[in-house]
Amino acid sequence: LRDLCPTSKPTQADLADAAERLSGQIGVSWRAWSQACAVMGRFEAGVAIIVMAARVGRGEVIRFRDAYFRALVDRSARHTLFLDRSLYALRDIHAAESGVPAETRSL
Repeated sequence: LRDLCPTSKPTQADLADAAERLSGQIGVSWRAWSQACAVMGRFEAGVAIIVMAARVGRGEVIRFRDAYFRALVDRSARHTLFLDRSLYALRDIHAAESGVPAETRSL
């Protein structure tokens, strides 16, 4: 997201804006993004896009990305989506890849 954010310390609004642009690049339709914003809120929808993009960036295959994203939105509506756990997992993966202990890094 660094290329899509205006500063090195983006605000929640900056991240949501960047995630909106990123959503189309990773195969999420405008309609799915709009619905996610209505159901989850714009920032949380952005976090879901960021998590999804990180998985794709690590080489994971998500064949039907729009459908996958819609499933995340549905889970959010049912209160069974825990994005904080996904962010902690991404932090731990990054820490392992960079050799820095996870507990010394911040989200």
